Amino acid sequence: MRLDATTALQYDSLIENDTWELITPPPGHPIIESRWTFKVKPATRTREKIFKARFVAKGFSQVPGVDYNPDEVYAPVIKHDSLRMLLALTARLNLFLHTLDVKTAFLYGDLKDYLLVKQPEGFVQPGTEDLVCHLLRPLYGLVQSPRNWNDKFNFFLEKFGLTRSTADPCLYYNRGENSDDYTILGIWVDDGILATKTKEKAAQIIKYLESHFKMTSGDADIFVGLEIERDQEKRELYVHQNSYIQTVLKRFRMTGCNSSTIPADPNSRLTRADCPKNTGRPPMDSTYYRCAVGALLYIGRMTRPDILFSVNAASRFCEDPGKPAWSAVKRILSYLSGTSDYGIRYDGTQDNTLTAYSDSDYAGCPDTSRSTSGMLFMLNNGPISWTSHLQKSVAQSTCEAEYYAAGHASRTIVWLRELLDQLGFRQPEPTPLLCDNNSAISMVLNPVFHEKAKHIRTKHHYIRTQQENGIVKMIKVPSEDQLADGLTKPQPTAYFQLNRTRISVRPAPQQVSNNLN
Repeated sequence: MRLDATTALQYDSLIENDTWELITPPPGHPIIESRWTFKVKPATRTREKIFKARFVAKGFSQVPGVDYNPDEVYAPVIKHDSLRMLLALTARLNLFLHTLDVKTAFLYGDLKDYLLVKQPEGFVQPGTEDLVCHLLRPLYGLVQSPRNWNDKFNFFLEKFGLTRSTADPCLYYNRGENSDDYTILGIWVDDGILATKTKEKAAQIIKYLESHFKMTSGDADIFVGLEIERDQEKRELYVHQNSYIQTVLKRFRMTGCNSSTIPADPNSRLTRADCPKNTGRPPMDSTYYRCAVGALLYIGRMTRPDILFSVNAASRFCEDPGKPAWSAVKRILSYLSGTSDYGIRYDGTQDNTLTAYSDSDYAGCPDTSRSTSGMLFMLNNGPISWTSHLQKSVAQSTCEAEYYAAGHASRTIVWLRELLDQLGFRQPEPTPLLCDNNSAISMVLNPVFHEKAKHIRTKHHYIRTQQENGIVKMIKVPSEDQLADGLTKPQPTAYFQLNRTRISVRPAPQQVSNNLN
């Protein structure tokens, strides 16, 4: 293996952190394989392209209960909804936004297990070929490393005075005694996004963390693949995935294709009757199809609620995709090719009031007759949470389908309100839940609503309790103003584009300012 500056730098970090000691392996003790991995981090507006090398353990060979406790492993990442809430509050409060990146973060953790790993290829010294690395620090690739790092990082954050949210353990905040002390920090394994009221507060936190960890920081223009555009003078923040979408289009050979105006045909639905297993046609390779659907799901769940229904419909055919399913995926890609710079816009014209929409498409699935629920939650003129999914049971009426969707939305409302309350934005009034079905609203308001509702399971009546407790307030909204409609069914072009603008999915401006000087 050729040794270059990148691998040598990583090796020096491992030695500097006393990651292991060389020992003679005990007879019969398992030795975990190791390898080098390489990655190129693309250039952004504020940094050049970065070439990274990392020495990792092959954690897939670890034995549960022997090499690690299976109950103490997880990869700590901020929830997508919490991240978007942080960005929405940043726009409203005109906060300064910074990103943090801890170098070789896992090496700072405290390893509790006795683990042996093979020496890094290319760095085995003569005379030590029979020795192995007894790990003293967690190594990248080990199953327990993310948990060990998170415990260490959490200790220092709480020591500084940040409070860990009970609603999302990867979100930290400090409201302080005055408005200038307001701070929100979200962490995604070893990356962080920091929002503060003043630059001085950000500098204080960064200086504290730099005294304990080697890390880099800078203005937030990209975070875990999300591109962030700021205009603080107008209190506007855009978050999009233009670069990632371009990468996906190139990967699936859709660059330069004719763009579609909508992601799904409103006049047709995908059905299993067209799958090769049911038509007698030769089966298609599903690997490529699954890769495309997985990439589209990531886009739809992060910044593009306008494609989520279409992607979810296509995802039901990953086992046996046919030509109609492939055509549906290609249509979504062609739609993205014409709207790759679209993303979510938040602004400072609202007052941090949460608004929710719930809708359903009764018996919309041609194969199962199950209904599709769609829910959308707006904060500061932009969506912070949304979902589109088939209901688990077959609804027997439009009322029942809408009631199920509203009940699911009410549970998300309770969680979002808790998170907002912890961040200092308690919702004094019940959260409006806008629904376009009078019968579903009546079922919430009237616990003894007619006999046709007696078969509905108890868990779906959760929304009644929240209505009675003043957490949720069901409100009738005209169907043409139902913003969650696009999460339940394909829409005609004019209505789709109007609804897309209403949910604040718009093209991001080019080269706007990030943080004011």
